[in-house]
Amino acid sequence: SVLDLKDVYAARSSFQLEFLSIMVGDTDGRWFSPGSGGAFGAFYEGFSSDIQTNSQTGDLISPEQTAALMALPRPSTVADADVQNAVDRWNLSLSNWRAGIWSPTNVTGGGDTNFIDLNVMTNLIIEIDSQFKASVAAGYDGPIGGFFAALNSAESMLGSYTSGATCASIVLQIDQNAVLTLNAFHVTLQLDNNGADALTNVSVNLTVQNQAGQDVTSLFGLEPPVVSGSLTAVDGTGMLAASASGSAQWTLLPGLDAAPEVATNYLVGGSFSYVQNGIPIIIPLSPQPITVQPSPQLYLNYFLQRDVYGDDPFTPEIEPSIPFPLAVTVQNKGYGTANNFQIMSAQPTIVDNEKGLLINFDIIGAQVEGQPVSPSLTVNFGNILPGAIDIGVWYLTCSLEGLFTDYAATYQNLDSLGNPQLSPIQGLQIHQMTHMVQADGAWNDGEPDFLVQEMANTNNLPDTLYLSDGTVQPVSAVETATNGGPVTSGNLQVQFAANFPVGFTYVLVPDPANGQFPLQSVLYSNGANFLTNNYWVTDRTFIGLGVPPLLQTNLNLFVYHTNAGPDTFTLIYEAVTNAPQTNAPVSSVFSLPAQSPPMFGVVWSGESYVGQAPIAYYDIYVSDNGGPFTVWQSQTAGTGALYTGTPGHTYAFYSIATDTVARSSSVNPRS
Repeated sequence: SVLDLKDVYAARSSFQLEFLSIMVGDTDGRWFSPGSGGAFGAFYEGFSSDIQTNSQTGDLISPEQTAALMALPRPSTVADADVQNAVDRWNLSLSNWRAGIWSPTNVTGGGDTNFIDLNVMTNLIIEIDSQFKASVAAGYDGPIGGFFAALNSAESMLGSYTSGATCASIVLQIDQNAVLTLNAFHVTLQLDNNGADALTNVSVNLTVQNQAGQDVTSLFGLEPPVVSGSLTAVDGTGMLAASASGSAQWTLLPGLDAAPEVATNYLVGGSFSYVQNGIPIIIPLSPQPITVQPSPQLYLNYFLQRDVYGDDPFTPEIEPSIPFPLAVTVQNKGYGTANNFQIMSAQPTIVDNEKGLLINFDIIGAQVEGQPVSPSLTVNFGNILPGAIDIGVWYLTCSLEGLFTDYAATYQNLDSLGNPQLSPIQGLQIHQMTHMVQADGAWNDGEPDFLVQEMANTNNLPDTLYLSDGTVQPVSAVETATNGGPVTSGNLQVQFAANFPVGFTYVLVPDPANGQFPLQSVLYSNGANFLTNNYWVTDRTFIGLGVPPLLQTNLNLFVYHTNAGPDTFTLIYEAVTNAPQTNAPVSSVFSLPAQSPPMFGVVWSGESYVGQAPIAYYDIYVSDNGGPFTVWQSQTAGTGALYTGTPGHTYAFYSIATDTVARSSSVNPRS
């Protein structure tokens, strides 16, 4: 049942009520009239969703969204003008905060002061956090309680951004071509005119019949014929001169319904007509048998990591770019094999950069079924059998930190007929991924799994797991736990305890080490190790809303439980002075011009991760005219050199940086 916000929270949570009041600009209680909780809850759910993501206007509420809000249930005492005021108030608040105007007291010259005081809101959120934790401790677990949990956690981040900071948005595009070998038939008609008169009005009509003699030509695609020799056309306007020869060849493409599950036999025939000496002549074509094999039906799911870790433009240090994945699963739901299936990727391009942000994205390598194919951008899946799923991953870097706020994926069948029944790709989706994980236990097949957020929520918490076998599982979230911290040099193993629901769970809590000690491993209560993909530490939280991330260190865990209840893990940290390096340095060769003189400069650079060992040397590799890469500069401490090439040749370079503990960076070719 829908609980009344006022009735449930007024007695013990005046801070929540005040927070909601300032969000919608309520000054006289009209938004919270008696019995209005259900209507207000429905309205605020839509309002809260609109201020988090919006593909048209960013985090501002658009006119289209305003119209949708007008149509939502709301308290009977709230008029359209009150809804419009709430929208205008939010949009002005966000604009002012981005401009460094935190409070109405900062407004001068008679400006509009109807916006949210960020200082007041931050203090309220701190109090809300305290009240919410008390509610959880008391065992409250209703839909409104869950709503406030998400609200307080995400919105509390607003108080942390830097005065005067500005953020920009871009649109990133990655073009990819999918190629495979399909079933097709060549139909060839050879004509020899041995007479003394030309053939005119030449026409050929091809048909396909099933074994029952029914015309099923519609199950096939027929590409335009290619004519050769003296034959000019076969569409009724063709001509073949006397004592001349010519031919026409068609490509016949079976559609998905031509052989849905098993090989199916057909007869290809038709008629050939022409005019000779003014006399029309029609000749039936002898039917020829063909056997159509079932076609593959491919469904592609892309997973792009939401948070991107790179340089923070608001700090003097240059933070390294951490590679992040763009993964794809290719599932063959048809009864035919997808032969030699490949996806060829282009480098990312920025197609919209209104503020001229100096940012760069690169694909630095790729994998298919866990095997590297770097430095090639082409992922070759080989033959994908019926019912099989293959996984490819591209790893990207970005020069600046940020987050993806909107996702879109489209595909187009590039055959000349434009018939969707001829396309082996029958579905394409893209998902906002939190992390690439690996489900343990019975689900552990050595392949990656994908932790994603499907439903909008104010904390951007994952709620769905896409397993490598094609199945989908729900994911719960745990944000409350206890631990035996703080972690110190004398206390490097701490117990972590929380209550878990049944099934898969994502845990997001403050890091007991606060980022001061690297997390080496996590143990289950039975002493078994967590898989390394299922625990990680983040040093910042991306909020969105056009503001910089919150600098906080969080522990992230991914786990499965058969039974609900408490569970305890052991977090094992290592002292900083003795900690092994967990991250290799990153390096890249700077982009080269398309044309250069025979002698040209090649420049490279690299960075170690914060707190990691420094770079000791670089190895620079070169490829001549697409040939194999060979070492050009070996173990050099320099960051540039002159290369002497051969006129007319094309060269590609990549760098590998090695730090003082012998960890090497990934490959990043430049040509």
